[in-house]
Amino acid sequence: LSLSIMLDDLRKNPEHKWLVICPLILIENAWIEDAAKFVPELKVVNCHAATKAKRLKAIESNAQIYVTNTESFATYKEYFDKIKFEGCFVDESSDMKSYKSKQSKAIVEFAHTVKRFYLLSGTPAPNGEWEYYMQLKAIDFYCVPPSWTQFKEYYFVDVSFSQYEQLQMRPDRKEEFNALLQKYAIYVDKEDVLTLPGREFIEVELEMPEHLKKHY
Repeated sequence: LSLSIMLDDLRKNPEHKWLVICPLILIENAWIEDAAKFVPELKVVNCHAATKAKRLKAIESNAQIYVTNTESFATYKEYFDKIKFEGCFVDESSDMKSYKSKQSKAIVEFAHTVKRFYLLSGTPAPNGEWEYYMQLKAIDFYCVPPSWTQFKEYYFVDVSFSQYEQLQMRPDRKEEFNALLQKYAIYVDKEDVLTLPGREFIEVELEMPEHLKKHY
């Protein structure tokens, strides 16, 4: 779907350029491979390389879709800024769950320089709703309070009795928060779009040797 969105735009506007930010393991195994399969007419470049010189050469090359890894995006952001992208996809947006990380801050800043910005994730907030903060801020900077502290105090309460913060959604704000998410997100259940094979449970019985039982 993401490649189709980019293809549609690039057919109408061949001069446009798009950026994909994703985990390193997905560059070749997912994006480059799928692009070659589904949109072979587009020029796609892998911006990850062993040396800085090679990365800069890839970034400065003439392509339509540039794919870089999340970890190095913040480091090379100034070079990506010069390209003037039309849009961006962040694959596995849970990488933005920390409001403190330089990657999150760099992506939020970059998001406001492009006209079209998409976040993709199967588990966008694995630990709790507070991890949506930077993701929401990237989509619409003004849809959440300007500071993390204000956001936290408005939607959550700290239920920890120790120095380690443990946040819990305020019951009177849960409906408001869910409405905010629904305004900006499209949720699709995998069972609705994929035909998955059934599960098969295979039991294997084995006898543990006596010397191992002792250690066990």
